[in-house]
Amino acid sequence: VALPFFLFPANEPVTLPLSTLYRPEQAELPKLDLRKGKHIVCFLSLTCSHCRDAATKIHQIKANNPAIPFYFFFPNEDNDTVKAWKLKDFMHSTEDSDIPYSFIPYKTFVDMVKAAGEDGVPTMLWMQDSTIIRKMEVPDIHQSEMEQWLSN
Repeated sequence: VALPFFLFPANEPVTLPLSTLYRPEQAELPKLDLRKGKHIVCFLSLTCSHCRDAATKIHQIKANNPAIPFYFFFPNEDNDTVKAWKLKDFMHSTEDSDIPYSFIPYKTFVDMVKAAGEDGVPTMLWMQDSTIIRKMEVPDIHQSEMEQWLSN
């Protein structure tokens, strides 16, 4: 009877170490406190086509319901001019300039993605009080499901 529990253990909730992002030594602190409440946190690359697809779908959802609390994290670039150009191109093609975002150091970005149990981008997480409630892939982005989760 116990064998299935040993072979397929129940998934423990994963808490993302978001407090790391709010340390004073961070060059850019997140614009919102993502450690409390419900948020949809997305780790995206400015040059990834799948990230752009996700961001485009998110733009459509945000246009339909501005109350859905999305937040984007991007890995920081060494060259500010290149970063600004890539950001402008990303925001222009996805139309996501109304979604709050932050740049975080590349190592921190990778550590957060790995802490979420992922190995690449886009990493999109339904978060409640720093705990991952659900992970999304691009085809799983559905406004009605998000609204239902947020209203509970």
